[in-house]
Amino acid sequence: MFAGVAVEVVNSAAGSSELFDDVVLLVSTLDIFKAVAAIAVLIGVAHRRFGTLLDDRLTLVRGGVGLLVATMGVRVSQEFLPFRARPLMNDSLDLVTIGALDEGSLESLRTSSSFPSDHAALMAALVVLVWWIDRRAGWWLLGYSTLFVLLPRVYMGFHYPSDILVGAMAGAAITAFCLWLPVPASANDRALGWLRAHPSLSLAIGFVAAYSAATLFYDARGLLDLVQDIATGTAAEDVRTAGGPR
Repeated sequence: MFAGVAVEVVNSAAGSSELFDDVVLLVSTLDIFKAVAAIAVLIGVAHRRFGTLLDDRLTLVRGGVGLLVATMGVRVSQEFLPFRARPLMNDSLDLVTIGALDEGSLESLRTSSSFPSDHAALMAALVVLVWWIDRRAGWWLLGYSTLFVLLPRVYMGFHYPSDILVGAMAGAAITAFCLWLPVPASANDRALGWLRAHPSLSLAIGFVAAYSAATLFYDARGLLDLVQDIATGTAAEDVRTAGGPR
C-alpha cells in the first residue's frame, strides 16, 4: 500500500510539463545517461591511479566480478521471487503515462517483474567501485545515479521505491564484499603477472565487460534466451513472431 502511494506521489507531477516529461523519458531510456556515464567516471578515476599503482587494476577486476554477480544475481532473482507487476501496469494506481512506449517496451514491462531493480543493483555496484577508488567521485556518482537514473524510474512508473532500495542494497553489498574479500598473495601475484604480460588483451576484455555492464548484459541474456529456445525447439517460432532475428 505504502509503495503504491509513494509512486503516486513521485508521479503526481507527470503531465505538468511536456518538455520535462520528454527529458525524463530520454534520460530514462538512453544508456549513455545511465551506466555508460557511470563507467566513464570509473575509467577516469581508475586511469588516474593506473600510472603508479598497477595493483588498482586488480581492484577494478574484483569490483567488476562483484558487479557481474550482483547484476546477474538480481536479474535471476526476478525469475524466482514472486512476480510483482510494474506500477505502470497496476490498474489500481492512478499514474500518468509519460510518452508513447513502443509495443516491445510495453511487452517487456508487462512480462518482467518489478522486484528487485537490476538497474539499481548495477548503479549501486558502480558507485561502490568508484567510491572504493576515489571517495569524492563516489559520492558525486551516488548523487548523479539517484537523480538521473533511479528517481526517474519511479517517476515513470517502472519501479516501486522498495524495488530500487533492495536492488541497490544487493548491488552495493555484493560489490563491497568482493572488494573487501582477502585474496591470497599467490593469486594476486599471478593476476598481476598476467596483466603485465597481456596488456592489450586485458584492455579488450575490459572494453567488452564495460559494454556488457552498460547495457545490463542485454546481448548475453539474448544469447542465453536463444540457446534456451533452440533447446526447447521454439527458436524458429520466436523469429517468425518477431518478424526477424533479434
